[in-house]
Amino acid sequence: VAFAVIERDLHKDTILANPETYASSRTATKRNTLWLFVMYMIAGAWHSLPVFFLCWYTLGWTPGPDGLLQDLSGVGTAVFISLVFTVTLKLCLRTHAWSWITHLVYWLSLALLFPFVYVLSILWPSTSISGVADMTGTGAWLFSSATFWLAALAGAPAIALLPDIAIMLFRRYLRPGVVTLLQEQELLQKVKRRL
Repeated sequence: VAFAVIERDLHKDTILANPETYASSRTATKRNTLWLFVMYMIAGAWHSLPVFFLCWYTLGWTPGPDGLLQDLSGVGTAVFISLVFTVTLKLCLRTHAWSWITHLVYWLSLALLFPFVYVLSILWPSTSISGVADMTGTGAWLFSSATFWLAALAGAPAIALLPDIAIMLFRRYLRPGVVTLLQEQELLQKVKRRL
């Protein structure tokens, strides 16, 4: 929600001075909209593959301190946490208008995720929640596992977002559009004002 409310590609004065920035929305057709939808679905499918399979193959077969394999709720929790990290990092890649509000919302949501999972796994034996799998000890098991930190929080988001980063860099430096060029112009103006 913070991204949708606060994010802006360009300053309002730049948009008013350059009406060609509206060209992409004015010339949009059903075919272009369908193509964009299909590309978002392909990107979503790609993001889900490393997040799920890297967590499953690294954590689903890793025995805990007691020698037992973690159940599906533990691996599912790792997939969920990895997915939240991937989505938040994707938002960070897409954000142009950074403010204290975006920093607060992005980083606080990630920071509160860990205590939430840990407290839920501690409270689970005394209070069961309808529709939630048995999470007893899941937080302690996950957060004490180096495999979780490397695979779910570093590896999966990095692999999932690699194509996004490559496409972003290609579009920014090799095939910039009008909006990208105006963003660079705004950035240069900010730098000149500071000097």
